Amino acid sequence: MFQSCHSPHDVAYWYADRGFPVELTYGRALLQTSYNIGAVKMPREIATTIRRRIGADRQIPILAHTRNHRETIVLVGPSRARGGLLWLLDDFAKSEFDRHGICEAAAGTRVWLPMSDHTPGGWYWASPPTETATALPPRNRVLRTALEVIGEQSASAATAALKTGVPGSSTGELASGRR
Repeated sequence: MFQSCHSPHDVAYWYADRGFPVELTYGRALLQTSYNIGAVKMPREIATTIRRRIGADRQIPILAHTRNHRETIVLVGPSRARGGLLWLLDDFAKSEFDRHGICEAAAGTRVWLPMSDHTPGGWYWASPPTETATALPPRNRVLRTALEVIGEQSASAATAALKTGVPGSSTGELASGRR
């Protein structure tokens, strides 16, 4: 991606040329979230599943950090409602996102972007942007897909608990009144 970049200014130009409004701070590229470009923090396995599901339709840029192997940041496009989508979700969805470590960054949040293809420490592209910023997936689609993935994971965990005979999880024990 950054083969032709020889300075922080070259990297900033590379991002800007693709529609990502970056600024240089301390020699590093910084994206400030807004209505048009947002960021959603989530566990890596959920981000990877989302990329597989909706990545065939469009790019799904995913940032990861070399020291934190669990969490990722997914860059998203405009939401369907100003001010973000989370306030439109019901209490159940909000609690599921909280429980699974998913949160949408507020407008104005700073996101550090990778400065090279081979960052020895820091942020790197687990799934780099392949198009312009206008091709980012809509926030509502990413968040809706994340909620579907959470639901499927919960259903799989419940099925596994039933198969392993976790006390209180089989229908026979519930029917007999034991817990």
